[in-house]
Amino acid sequence: IFVEEQGGKTYFYLTTNPKVIRKPKTLPKKIGLIWDASASARNRNLDKELAVLGDYFSKIGNLKVTLVVFRNELEKPREFSIQKGDWKKLAKVLRELPNDGATQFGVVDLTKYDCDEFLLSTDGVYNFGQSELVHGKSPIYTLNSSPVAEHAYLRYLSQATAGTYLNLAKLTKDEALAKLSSVPYSFLGIKQKGESVTETYPRTAVPVDGSFSLAGMLKGKGTELTLEFGSGGKVLHTEKITLDRKAHVSDSGLARRIWAQKKIAELELRPNKHEDEITELGKEHSIVTRNTSLIVLDRLEDYVTHRIIPPEADLRQQYLAKIEQQQKKENDGRKERIAGVIQKFEQRVAWWNKTFQFGPGKPKTSNSGAFQRSSDGLPRGLISPGSSALQAAPQEGAELEEALGESARMLENLTSAIVGAAGEDANAIAPFASARREMQSEALELVGNSLEQIRSERLNT
Repeated sequence: IFVEEQGGKTYFYLTTNPKVIRKPKTLPKKIGLIWDASASARNRNLDKELAVLGDYFSKIGNLKVTLVVFRNELEKPREFSIQKGDWKKLAKVLRELPNDGATQFGVVDLTKYDCDEFLLSTDGVYNFGQSELVHGKSPIYTLNSSPVAEHAYLRYLSQATAGTYLNLAKLTKDEALAKLSSVPYSFLGIKQKGESVTETYPRTAVPVDGSFSLAGMLKGKGTELTLEFGSGGKVLHTEKITLDRKAHVSDSGLARRIWAQKKIAELELRPNKHEDEITELGKEHSIVTRNTSLIVLDRLEDYVTHRIIPPEADLRQQYLAKIEQQQKKENDGRKERIAGVIQKFEQRVAWWNKTFQFGPGKPKTSNSGAFQRSSDGLPRGLISPGSSALQAAPQEGAELEEALGESARMLENLTSAIVGAAGEDANAIAPFASARREMQSEALELVGNSLEQIRSERLNT
């Protein structure tokens, strides 16, 4: 037993070797075989899974099996009657199933099938639609033989229904058969007087086969716990443990870290639901999780950059001070940016509220002001630099200047094309030159009217 204080909290960690009582289970007469036939099932060890199922069905003898095949959709259930362990027909069907498509556990609802227990053959990896199947109270024995699997989810399904997770990648055929043929012996929970112990892990029923460990938080000087073990929800064995803050004091840091590991292991039974909490615990206690990895941090700046709390107490204080300093700087910068925005807004309001004074009367219209003619007699768009139009509406004047230039360039390109097409025939060019002058005159007249309207509206404003 280890008890240690850190960060204002008291953690404890204990190990024990409870008596293991194995009881043979009543063999089922009706089994639901839930078979994953998605593309990832190509990685399963089919021969080993069929061998385990064959031995189990032979042990039972006579039974009925409801085969439910699923991928991203559910196939129609099929019923098989097995007599004296002869299941060749069912085995042939399983071997011939094509493995393709995505995996969606949400299409499976075990409450729709009246079975004594379920055998779920899958790697637990989903990649489409709903990620969790619906289960009832009947035990689920999960079988996996793939090298890559979602072990946490498969373990969760078994523990939540008093079943067993069979990782056939590690178990022999005989070991798997023994687990299928017996009721799982598990840790069922703790009993205590008051609430001196909180946040204990594991919380769910976990299989026990030898050594068992428990971690949690302790309030007060000490307390007495009763650990309960059994099968099928029935308590078969208990052990009393006394926790004493003074007698079991430790400064190794072991209790805190193991407590965090056990809590993460519990949360990872439903990883999608607890993703953020798992990540925060991993970063806080320097534990690698499914969303974090190892990183070497040599300097205080490294911890600050990656927002990782240092494990050493003195470095942790420097880290917190640095983080506080950065937050203050960010807040000050934000206040400065807000003040700048307010200042610009006030300047804009003052500009709109300002009264501008213009000369009396209506501006005179003159070709010499807005337009000039070049030496060849053709009108050119040219706004005089000192004209009242530019003073009253500089932006509009600049846009008109650009528009006039673009109009002239387009007409020049059109004339060049006409000349190129007519060759050197002067008689052919003459009519087009006259048309060019008329088109440009009309364009400049139109722009002049627009400019006059802009000047008038500006003066009225």
